Amino acid sequence: ECTALIRSALRNAVRHTKELFGKRYKPLQLQSDNYQKKVMTPFYQAMTKYYTPAAVGNAKSKIIEPYFNEINRNYCQMLPNWSGHNITSNSDNQPNFEIYNRNRKLLPTEDLCIEQIHQIMACERAKKLEAYMAAWANTPEERRMPFCDEEYLMLMGETTGRTNRLTGQGLMIEMMGERINYESFNMELRDHYNEDWVVRYDPE
Repeated sequence: ECTALIRSALRNAVRHTKELFGKRYKPLQLQSDNYQKKVMTPFYQAMTKYYTPAAVGNAKSKIIEPYFNEINRNYCQMLPNWSGHNITSNSDNQPNFEIYNRNRKLLPTEDLCIEQIHQIMACERAKKLEAYMAAWANTPEERRMPFCDEEYLMLMGETTGRTNRLTGQGLMIEMMGERINYESFNMELRDHYNEDWVVRYDPE
């Protein structure tokens, strides 16, 4: 489930590049921690030109940890549902449970909590957008990595978890509770009626 969340977060980041620049781009360099590295490393390597795993046991090698602390300090701690850093952190970094219990009626639902995260990221992007766009304008063309539809769907597309067969009506598939029929006038597809197809799609 966590690997699915990582893929979803990366898909959202790539989708945002299309919102900004008119088409999708992959990162030139990607750094990650070592979570699920056997599963995730091939995916990360396909996502970028330079993949850099963090040094094992060296938290300072991770760019994301200081950034999480900044987000925590500047946004999360201001919210009534902030729940501290983690159970092993310094007591000064834990919430006041007396206040927490007093504010329990203010605690959001799961959907509202997810919306809080989206709002935090929207605020962060808005603050940094001008500098980001200026940096992109000065980025040499050879350092920009377009992400074509086929590659994007192959790496980041969702699947139904089932395979499909072509029929006389085309490809029948059930996605997100809806049954959809896809047909093509490409006659070459008729040579593949006996094959199982894995359909990859973007939920958006």
